[in-house]
Amino acid sequence: MIIRSYRKKRRGLGRQMLSALEEAAKAKGYTTLILDTTSSQTPAQTLFERNGYKETKRTHWKGRGLIYYAKELP
Repeated sequence: MIIRSYRKKRRGLGRQMLSALEEAAKAKGYTTLILDTTSSQTPAQTLFERNGYKETKRTHWKGRGLIYYAKELP
């Protein structure tokens, strides 16, 4: 879960965190990353999609819509 201040939006923090996550995953030998977010979190959806993640599944959990994303690591 990422929690951030409204004043910090659009400064590249999410992109930097995704990049660090991808590098750490590659270093450990992972070939795919799978992320999820709620259907109400459109900024997270946009972040994932702009960084090459593809939607793979929609489901519900505890009354909330969940969207799963995946990305193959180079």
